[in-house]
Amino acid sequence: MNARITKEKAKQVATKLLEKKLAEVKEAEKKIRFFITDIAKKSVPRLAYELLENHQEYSKTTSYKYLRGEGIQIWEQCNLLEKIPNNESPLDLTKVQADKYIQLQRKHKDL
Repeated sequence: MNARITKEKAKQVATKLLEKKLAEVKEAEKKIRFFITDIAKKSVPRLAYELLENHQEYSKTTSYKYLRGEGIQIWEQCNLLEKIPNNESPLDLTKVQADKYIQLQRKHKDL
């Protein structure tokens, strides 16, 4: 009797074992993107959003924002489903926001 398994069977087993962990990693990444998007949206004046809604041809949008503050200096991806006006200035994080960001990052890295 041959005790060897095929590459295909090994791949199926590995995929099944990692399925839950990969879903957790994707969910953690999603939480980070939504958090960054929320901060970015709150930093933009309502008139800028009205301009974006009514005259998209004149408005630049972004899917990445530069985070700065409390020892953090990094580009992060926003939620790709929402348009964020790009004023090309960094998001200056408060202590509370920086702590939440670090908490989300640690959870993501621990997965």
